[in-house]
Parts: sequence; structure tokens; C-alpha cells
Amino acid sequence: PPPRAGRVEMGLRTTTTRGVFVSRCVASYNARIYKDEASVANGLGAYKAHHPAALVRALTHEVADLRTLRDKLSHESASTPRGTRGKHDITTGLGLIAIAYEALALDIKNSSATRPVDQSKVLAAIKTDKKGRDELTAGLKLLG
Repeated sequence: PPPRAGRVEMGLRTTTTRGVFVSRCVASYNARIYKDEASVANGLGAYKAHHPAALVRALTHEVADLRTLRDKLSHESASTPRGTRGKHDITTGLGLIAIAYEALALDIKNSSATRPVDQSKVLAAIKTDKKGRDELTAGLKLLG
């Protein structure tokens, strides 16, 4: 089965970049990401009931939101070396999570009831997702 959806904990942070708070950018996506994660969890339930389209749609939507946030953050310049490192970790983490979800959505889309997603592909997606979440958490800690 696909990986269990988990929350991306992105609390309000205080590091500034060129007059724009990185924290506000991240915080502005909190609600979207929580909603996307809930949709992935609901899609996982539908997948288990042999309706993969809902999970593919949820994963694809979350990938788009994660990449949009990553792109917004990547265009900002950090004001401190610590902020630069934190922003880099956050954007790297968001990218890795998006890659994992995108690969999983493609694998699910190409699977069928008689040919489910290969366990090694699911484990690879879980591993990439975990690495991305670790990067994201490290970046948020640097900014917090």
C-alpha cells in the first residue's frame, strides 16, 4: 500500500528575507498542505477500496502545492547564513516530498487490480518522503 499520509508541521517562523517573512510564506501554505494531506489520507482509503483515482488526484494536487511553495521560497534571498541554510533545507525537503508523491502517483496510475504497485517502489517513495521531511524539519528548526 502507499505510504501513510502525515502532517507537515510548519509553524510560524521569524526569519526575514528581503522584507518578506519566509515564515509568512510557509504559514500561508499550512492550511493548503493540511488539507492536501487529509485528501491523501482519504484517497488512501479509496485506494484500499480499489478506487485509485482519488489517491492519484490527491497526490498530484499536493505535488503542485508543494512545488509552488518551494518555488516561492527559492526566489527569496536570506539575510543571514543560517537563514540561507534553513531556506535551502526547506526547499530541498519540499522538492523531495514532491518527487516521492509524484512517483507514487505515477506508479498507482499505472497499476491495476491484478497488478498492484510493486512494494519496492512504495518503499522507495516512503524513503524519499522521509528524507524530504527530515530536510524540511531541519530547515524549519534553523529558522525557528
